[in-house]
Parts: sequence; C-alpha cells; structure tokens
Amino acid sequence: MKYNFDNVVAIGAHPDDIEIGCGASLSKWYSEGLNIKCIVMSCENKTRRFEIYNAFEVLNIPKSCIVIGEFNDGGIPHNKTSVSFIDKYVNEKTLIITHNEHDAHQDHRNTSLSAMSAGRDCLNFLQWTTVPFRRVNTFENTPASFFVCIDDFIEKKLLSLTYHKTQLNRFPENWMELLRNQAYINAINSNCQYVESFYLKKFTI
Repeated sequence: MKYNFDNVVAIGAHPDDIEIGCGASLSKWYSEGLNIKCIVMSCENKTRRFEIYNAFEVLNIPKSCIVIGEFNDGGIPHNKTSVSFIDKYVNEKTLIITHNEHDAHQDHRNTSLSAMSAGRDCLNFLQWTTVPFRRVNTFENTPASFFVCIDDFIEKKLLSLTYHKTQLNRFPENWMELLRNQAYINAINSNCQYVESFYLKKFTI
C-alpha cells in the first residue's frame, strides 16, 4: 500500500505508552519499509531504558529508531523545550501518533499538546485510544474513527508489553485479555480480526 506520509513518529510520555497505543501498527509499518521514530519523553532509570529496547526489539523495531528524552516523570511540560525536542523529528510529510489531549494524566496531556504544537504543519495526525483498564484515563467522548489492521501483529504487541517487567504489577490481572478484546471489538466494522484504533485529528489523501 502506498501511503501519503514518508515517516511515522510515535510520541509517548513514558516507557510502554507507545507499545500499548500503537505498537502493532508501528511493527506493521516498519515491516513494510516505512521510516519509524519512537520518542519516549521520560524514562525513570536504566532498568526501564532496557525494557524499552527489549520491548521494541520484539516489534522488530531497532534501537536506532528510539529516542529517549530526559523530562521528569510526572512533570513533562508543554513549552518551548518540549516542543523543540519533538520538532526536529517531524516534517510536513510525517504521520504523528500520540496520546489524546483530553487524557486524565498530565504527562499524557502535555505530551499530546507538545506533539500538536511541533506537528502543526504535519498533514497527518492520530491519537491512540485509551486502554480498557479500570480507571478514568480520558475525558474524550468522541468515538475512534481510524483503524489499522493488526491481525499479523497482535501477538507481537502483547508479547512486547511483557518485557516491561517493572510495570506488570500495575496492570490488571487480565490485562492481556482486555487489550486483545479491545482490538477485537474495535474490528467489528472492518474486514480484520484485530485493529488498533485511533482518534483522527487530520489525515490527507
């Protein structure tokens, strides 16, 4: 398939955010030859840094595609510094994927807003839908309207998340089932068994 963007830049506030939000889509696009860049705005320690690299390795995305920022966990800003950090990796032909700006977590909101500011001239912008875990994590009521078929990549996505070992105790016991069911339910109106779903901000054909 020919896409109208040259590269994909996924921007997450913390380690594992990108994998949860769009890991399967990134793995799919990388396998198709697209240029991928994954920007993780904050990383608490070396252990989590290794978890990032190991998780993306499962998705067949190499270390060279990963950028790790030095913003403070819990204190990611939306200001000139955060926007400039993202800005050098995007251009008009970039597809940006990030959090929703109505997310209940301040780091997620500010990462999304920083990405929107940096990507103001980009022609394509998506925001991943929130995870189906038992907590209020977004105030977005708009249904998802952009879907990527991930039938051949759902297992890689779920496996990649198991490499974030320091975070597994924060997930509900049935987290893998919840993510799989979300991908299955969102695929009802498609010709796929599983999809990753996104809020569509802008997309140019």
